Amino acid sequence: MKKFIMMTLALALLLGATSCKKQQTVEQTITSDYTYMSEHHPDFVWYESQITLADYLDNSNSTAFKYVDNVFQYFDGGQPHVIIFTHAGSKVDSTKHDDIWIEDCAMTPADIKLTYIQAYEQLMKSNYPKPHSKNCILREPVGPYSCNPQYVFGTIDEPLFVDAVTGKVVNTNPAFNKRE
Repeated sequence: MKKFIMMTLALALLLGATSCKKQQTVEQTITSDYTYMSEHHPDFVWYESQITLADYLDNSNSTAFKYVDNVFQYFDGGQPHVIIFTHAGSKVDSTKHDDIWIEDCAMTPADIKLTYIQAYEQLMKSNYPKPHSKNCILREPVGPYSCNPQYVFGTIDEPLFVDAVTGKVVNTNPAFNKRE
């Protein structure tokens, strides 16, 4: 545990030193956390990135965000561990849980073709009403049908899905809708 805390502090200092007071992009947070996991837990998986926007989707046209939480899992001696890296500006924290993560398929950065900003722009160009929410989750949902990773904007009651490969925007979960 002491080694994990020291590594996390080193990562936070490195990220803080290179940020130059400019907020990282969502993609930079994913890359830095993915690299850390690759170096310290080679048999890990990345499940999702939770983005908390600065403004409500229906009140703003800003891509600014407050937080990014990147969720990873690895096994150590059969015990699952979930690590969540939280990025708030140039500050990075991590929490470790002796638990298992479910309801998402594993992803890699290579699976994602659209950036967060490109997905946001696709959402705003769509004719769907924008939900009153500050939430966006990048994930590949589990369901009876395989689908690409999705940027899911909104709430459980009002989700909008932006395909992270094609940019297509829909209001139903593609993992539960057979493609034609």
